[in-house]
Amino acid sequence: MFQLNNFAFVSIFFVIICGAVLIYVGFINIRSGRHALLQARAAGQPAVWHKQTIVLFGINNIVFAFLIILVVLLSIVVDPTAKIVLIVLIAVTLLISIVLVIRCISAALQSVKTLQKR
Repeated sequence: MFQLNNFAFVSIFFVIICGAVLIYVGFINIRSGRHALLQARAAGQPAVWHKQTIVLFGINNIVFAFLIILVVLLSIVVDPTAKIVLIVLIAVTLLISIVLVIRCISAALQSVKTLQKR
């Protein structure tokens, strides 16, 4: 099912470490964003998670890590059916990541406009 040589194994291990770091950073961003939401609510400002740039960036980091891991799996899996499933998962994950990036940029631009009005 898998074809690996030493270089491929080290490369895959490195990518998995990078994916784990991205997931960790994503959870830290989400936690930081939740803290910012609590502070905004305490100050009486309307705060929703899907407009919080840090939360969106954290979710995108996790999705991107998943995307990287799927691409690595695609490179090592030999079974054609599994490759098709992985390609579909990669396409869906890439679409989700693009939507999250657009939402993150939109939220950041909205924050800048709000700050400029003050």
